[in-house]
Formats: sequence, structure tokens, C-alpha cells
Amino acid sequence: MTKPAADQLSGAKSLAQEQQILIAGAGLVGLTAAIALARAGFAVTLLDRGEVERVSDGLLTTALAAGTKQLFGELQVWDAGALNPSPIMQIQVAQGAAGAQRHLGLIDWSVRDSANGQATVHAPPHAMGYIVENHLLRRHLLNHLQQLGVQMVGGFTVTAVTADDFGISLLASDGRQLRGALVLAADGRNSTLRDLLKIGCHRHDYHQTALVAVMAHSQPHDQVAYEYFMAGGPLALLPMHNNHSQVVWNLPTAKADAFKALSTESADAFASLLQQHFPWLGQLSLVSAVQAYPLNLVRANRLHAPRAFLLGDAAHGIHPIAGQGFNLAVRGLNILRQELVTARQLGMAWWDEATLMAADKLQSRQAGRMIMATHQLNALFETNLLPIRVGRGLGLNLVNHLPPLKQFFMNQAMGL
Repeated sequence: MTKPAADQLSGAKSLAQEQQILIAGAGLVGLTAAIALARAGFAVTLLDRGEVERVSDGLLTTALAAGTKQLFGELQVWDAGALNPSPIMQIQVAQGAAGAQRHLGLIDWSVRDSANGQATVHAPPHAMGYIVENHLLRRHLLNHLQQLGVQMVGGFTVTAVTADDFGISLLASDGRQLRGALVLAADGRNSTLRDLLKIGCHRHDYHQTALVAVMAHSQPHDQVAYEYFMAGGPLALLPMHNNHSQVVWNLPTAKADAFKALSTESADAFASLLQQHFPWLGQLSLVSAVQAYPLNLVRANRLHAPRAFLLGDAAHGIHPIAGQGFNLAVRGLNILRQELVTARQLGMAWWDEATLMAADKLQSRQAGRMIMATHQLNALFETNLLPIRVGRGLGLNLVNHLPPLKQFFMNQAMGL
């Protein structure tokens, strides 16, 4: 059951209320932020319009970069037994149809030595990333929140925000009120709090849809993740346990709608469509429903307002072409945590404009690089003119054969 936090649901002022952090949005970003800040010694209340402690079944996953795994370790939440992570030991990125004998351009990143025995690129002694099933990750994070005594308030639909010299208040549609020193908006791309805080945002519709599903295959994937930039759109395969992989296929919306309809009519037909792209995995079968996610870019004009800060997709929702959305959010909340802790240690008002602006600048600079990279990468591979295809292929091959450049891009992918 969700804890009522009755002592915090009135408008009465108290020292505890004036010192605490309110986090709106109990998705994976909100849960992680609550743990990070509670571990840092802040009083935290996590709220959501739905049930905070909900856990949905299903096989959909989240890709955790190596840098995110390191932060989880610092927060004492990395537990391989509970998360059952599937490591990514190798990533192949290529231009051209999956399953083709030759590719115009290919990058092969690996934590192992290259096939010819030359130690061209080495990663730290762990996987490049991990695939974790969402329901396991969510349940694990919730367990840690309960152990930390974080207050959780469900059914709280925010309708008004009021900040003053002493704190910030959130008013719910049912009349309840929460008050704290700082509010963090982790309520997604269509953030209600962002609108209430009068923070504008830039939006760009890619006119693409991501199809996401889980496939079983008769041959092992050997912990290799694949991404093929094909004429119809990038197709990625992410390794899971027990000869399962998650498929992420970004397509023009009309084609994505047709393929999703095909999966509904015949799971075997959809599996056959994918099988031609990954013949080395043997017989493929669809073991989950195909989910469709319209793709767009959302970037807030700024990340802070008086006593408020944006996190995750409320701050910047990016194209999934590099699979870095959650990892970017985690790096952003860690920047904010460090700024808040430093200000508190110096005896400063950690919720004030100076602290939030510093975090805004650092996070915006970091996020800007990733936004630019994913946006330009998508635009680059949308074009199929022969000269551009040749140039792309040469670029991929150049990266693959220059170890320092290859190491740089690999570290970016790993979040290190």
C-alpha cells in the first residue's frame, strides 16, 4: 500500500516540510532520483498521479550503460541477483541491411581483444552495458525506497505550484497539498509540472515510430548487441537471457503501423520479417506484444525555476537511436545531486537560484552534446543518396580502424 504521508498533506508549515525534496513522477528516473537524494541525506517524498508502487509484468527492458552501473554501485542498488542483468560484451554498428554478407561501413566495439589477436581497444574490466527487464528494475528500486523510508504518495495529480521565500507548494486536484524546499519534475515528456512552472520547450516530430518487442531465437546471441542502419530505418537487437533479444526498429510511421498490424494478425509473419535480417540466430519467434512509440525530440528551454528543477524526459526527451535516454537522465540527476550536496556542505541554501543554475548549466551542456549527436545521426542515416551512403560508410570504417577515435566513441556509448 502507498504510504499516506498524512503529516505532509496539509498546508501547515514545519521545519521538516521546508527542508524536504518533493519528486513528481514515479517512473524509473523519479525512483532513481529519490534513492540518490535519500542516500545523500535529504528528506524525500515521491509522488505520482498513479500508484507509486505499481509494477507491471512484461518483457520490455532498459539498457544500462556501464557508467549507470557504476552510479548504481555508488548508490548501493546494484544487485546482479535481483536485477538479473544481461551483459553486452560487444556492439556491432553497420550501414546496410542486417544479415548482408558485406557492409559499406562497420564499427565493432568489444570488451574482448579483436579477432586477430591485436589488443586494439580495451574497455574497463566489465561489460559495455547491461539489459535489465523493466519490472525487475522497478521492483528493485521500490524495495530500496522502502528500506530508506522515502515517503510515497499516490493519486496526486498536481494542478498548481506556488513558490515563496520559505518553500514551494504543490496542490493536487483533490485538495491535498505538499510543501518542501525543492520540487523535481520527473513526470515525462508531456510534463504537467513543466507547464505549471511556465517553462517552455522545443519540440521536433521525427515522423517515425519505434517498434519494440522481445524475440526468442534458437541460436545464442553471444552477448552481442547489433544496430543496423538500413534504408527503412535503424534496426537494433539487444541481448537478453535464455536466447532472447529485444528488438527496437525505428521506421517511418506509416510503415511502422503496417508492421505492427502484421504482428497482430500473425506473430509468425512478423518473426519471419525479422528472421531474414538475423539468420545466424536461427529460428525466431515473437514472445511479446509489439509496442509502438512515436518518436519526437523534446528539449526544455531551461531546466530550473524558483525552487524547482526538471529531470529526465521532462528536461530533454531524445531520439532512441543510441539507446541513451535513461542513461542521460541518470547522469543529469547525478549532476544535480552533487551540486545540492556541495551547497549544503558549504552551508549555503542548497535550493536557491545559484545552486540550481549551476546544475542547469552543467547538465544542459552535457545533454546538448547527446541531443545534437542523436539528432544529427538520425538525419544522417535518413538520407540514402549514394554519395552520402559512401561517405557514411567511409566514416564508420575510419572509426573502426583508428583505436583512439574508436575508444572515444566507445566511452561515450558506455557513459564513462
